[in-house]
Amino acid sequence: MLFGWLVEAGILANDPAASLVHTPVKTPLPRVLSDEQVEELLATARALFAAEESDPRPLLLAELLLQTGIKKSECMGIHLAHLDLINSREPTLQIRYEQVRQQYKERNLRLGSDIIPIVRAYRTRYQPVEYLFECTARNLEYVLRDLAKLAGIPGGVSFEMLRWTSAVRDHRAGMDGDALRRKMGLSKLRWRETAEKLRQLTEPAL
Repeated sequence: MLFGWLVEAGILANDPAASLVHTPVKTPLPRVLSDEQVEELLATARALFAAEESDPRPLLLAELLLQTGIKKSECMGIHLAHLDLINSREPTLQIRYEQVRQQYKERNLRLGSDIIPIVRAYRTRYQPVEYLFECTARNLEYVLRDLAKLAGIPGGVSFEMLRWTSAVRDHRAGMDGDALRRKMGLSKLRWRETAEKLRQLTEPAL
């Protein structure tokens, strides 16, 4: 690009890089869970929730990420006040940003009503005061790692993987592209690359 500009400006007579083959850099497609793996992950988390020494945190985390597709930083920033469980039929999660330049990412996300008893059990056990998850992000990464191991999912599970899995499931279900873009909190520019990856992840290979 620099040599091309120098030629256009009349500084160079020829572009020394013109004969070189420019191969665009392609980022690999993100890894996502299959429907069977999602069911196995949730079934394992439900078993931990139903155990005698019940631990609702793995199930809450898995359900939250799969239902909303939020990023790790957004998950860690959830205030208790951002969870609206008053309407038991349509509970919602508010994603909020303190910085003005990021406020375009703010959104209200619908949750399934089945998450309400999980949240209540989680709050009873862990007693959070301000934030939903009052631990480090690394702690939650360990929760996902251990859950994936128990579920027999090779390679583990991460925040990013569940975010993409959520998006793929919404895309396959026919969610409108602009609605999915807003749900993921993406700008229109960022959505172009994301939409193409979703297309590749959901369309069968020829």
